[in-house]
This record gives sequence, C-alpha cells and structure tokens, in this order.
Amino acid sequence: MEMDGPAGIIRHLKKDGSIIFVQLDAHDIMFEGRSVRLSLTNDVTEKLKAEASLQKSEANLQAILNTTDTAYALFDRDLKILAKNQKAVEFINDQYEHMPGHTNRLADYFPPDRFPKFNNLANNVLKGNNINFEVDFPQADGSVTWYYVRLFPINNDHNAIVGILMALYDITERKNAEEDLKTAYSHIQSHINSIKDMAWKQSHLIRSPLANLKGLAEMLKSDPDPEILHHIQNELHRMDSIIIEMAEDASDHGNND
Repeated sequence: MEMDGPAGIIRHLKKDGSIIFVQLDAHDIMFEGRSVRLSLTNDVTEKLKAEASLQKSEANLQAILNTTDTAYALFDRDLKILAKNQKAVEFINDQYEHMPGHTNRLADYFPPDRFPKFNNLANNVLKGNNINFEVDFPQADGSVTWYYVRLFPINNDHNAIVGILMALYDITERKNAEEDLKTAYSHIQSHINSIKDMAWKQSHLIRSPLANLKGLAEMLKSDPDPEILHHIQNELHRMDSIIIEMAEDASDHGNND
C-alpha cells in the first residue's frame, strides 16, 4: 500500500493487478491488558470516481455558462442573487453600472422606476408561471439595446418553489432588423401609392384627347372635312406629349428612389 491523495485514503494494489482506493480509520485501544490498534478499511474507489466525475461535470457546466451569449442568474424567493455567470456580471456592469459583489439584492441594481414592474413579474413566477418579455435599455450614445428575458420557477425535491432562474439574451440585432424591414415596407408602400397616383393622373389626361379623337373619327365617316383632319392631328400631338410626359415622370420617379 502507498499513500495517495487526502490523508486517510491510500492506493491499494490487489492480487489481480487492479488498483483500488481504501480509506483507513485506525484507533489505539487496550485489549486484554495490551495496547492494540483497531483499524477499519473501506473501499472508496467508486465514491472517488463519482466525486471526480461530478467535479468534471460542474467544471464543464461552469465553462459553458461563462462562454454562452446568454446571461443567467439564480435568485431566492426574496430576489437575492445566489449565483450568476460571467455574462450576467457584464450585463449588470454595462446596463446598471454596478459591479456585482457589493450587494446581492436585485433591487439595488434596478432603477426605481423599473423594479416594481419586475417585482410583479417575479411574484407571478413564484406562483409557478413561466414568463417571457422584451425590455429596452437606452444607451448614452442615443442607441437602444434590447434584451429577451425569460423567468422560470425553481423547485426543490418536494416540488416547492424556492427561487427564480433568469435567462437574458441580447436581441438588439434582431430588433434593428425588424425596424429596417418596417422602414423598407413603408417606403415600398409609399412608392406603390405614388405609382397609383401617377397612373390615375396620366390616365385622366389621356382620356380627354382620346374621347375627342373618337368623336372626330365618327364625323369623318359622314364628312371628310380637312378641318376635322386638322383637329385629329392636334389631338394626336397632344396624346404624344402626354405619353412623353408620362415616360419622363416615370424616369424621374425611379431616379428619386
């Protein structure tokens, strides 16, 4: 046997060549007038493996939480912060200009005008409801940062709600894209309306000489008067001018867009 790891735990080589870890517990006692040592050995190999596995899992989970784009924070029923990842620390520092550590009360981070609303939502979650919402944070440069927030109740082994988990994700890029789409749609709708107005105007203008031409054509059937032909030429010239104007308007409209 040789010592390996914490005091009281040794590594033992079995006859089959495998290695196990045993915990020794020894006491000196008097037995039948003689001083003897009473020892107890306990195989803790599986226990150590389980602890190592748990530590590895916790380390992996912590690594994931600290590299994700989502901020996570765990609160008790009094909204005291029990745990948070690095993204949550950055969020508190960026949006509330606080460095977590001097207090664990969530109310100390929120602006007075915003906390009552969040507190009402938290009370709803403590009743067993999941809640999702979007919240905006105006920035010093005039821009706005948006976050998507999810609140979940946390239950213990007896299914009693003991706290709240908050997950918070930056959706500013998505919100900006939505606003860009709204603006583009508004421009397209304005363009369509402008085209409709232009088409109505030009159709109204062209209808007058067309009506005159139809009437003059009927007159020519019964009286091929040169004066009528002159009027027809004038109306054709007017229609040609209108069509040219329509083409120019359409060209100018396209250049303005």
